[in-house]
This record gives sequence, C-alpha cells and structure tokens, in this order.
Amino acid sequence: MTSVTLVYLTLQSVCDVRTRKISLSASAVYVGTFFMIIAAAGQKIMIMPGSFWTAGAAAVFSLLSGGALGMGDAIVIGTLAFTHRPDQMLLLLASSLMFCFPASIVMLCKYRQKGNRSLPFLPFLLAGELVNIALQGDYL
Repeated sequence: MTSVTLVYLTLQSVCDVRTRKISLSASAVYVGTFFMIIAAAGQKIMIMPGSFWTAGAAAVFSLLSGGALGMGDAIVIGTLAFTHRPDQMLLLLASSLMFCFPASIVMLCKYRQKGNRSLPFLPFLLAGELVNIALQGDYL
C-alpha cells in the first residue's frame, strides 16, 4: 500500500502545482484500491475513528482559514487518514509542516512586495510521507 500512496501523492502534487486543483477521481481510486487490497487479503475492514476526526478537522480548518489550507489539501489529508493510523497521520502532518515552514519563510522574504502568493501544500505532504516511511520502517 505504501507504493500506491506514493503514486497517489505524486499525482496529486503534480496536479496541485500545475493547476492548483486536485483530481477527485484519483482520490476515489486511491480509497477504492485501499479497500480492494484489504478485502483481497481477507482482512476485516476497520476504519479508525481518528480518520473521521482528521478529515473533519482539515475541512473545518480549510473553511475557517479562508483558504490558507485549500479544500483540495483537506480532501487529500482526509483520504490519507483512511489508510494511515493516527500516529502515522500525526507524524505525516508534523513532518510536512516542518518541510513547509522554511519554504514559507523564504517565500515571504523573497516576495514581500509582490502581493499575495500561495504555496501548494501537497508536495510537502509527499515529503512528509517519505519521512513517515523512513521512520516507521514501512518500505515499498
């Protein structure tokens, strides 16, 4: 499932950087693939209650922040919450923010006079997933 997650995040990152939108069909395929892999393995499908909280919190934060965290980012975080345990999601979000913070500071200093700029978050989410894989020992 790790390789499927990396492909999903790479596809969504490319879409986010190029068009500032995500692919909802890719999100549906990703969640469907997750359920098919679980069903094929003969395991009981268990969705952690934390996944609903994470998806809901990301959507609420997106609405309250006026788009600082885009709704597309919230959708991707929500779909990842279905396939990750709560501790993995916490590590993913924390490491993503640690990658995003220096880039935001550089962007703020560089484009201080040029108006409102936005920074796509999904590439940082991809980097956070790579950290998650390395630290959890869940290799391809």
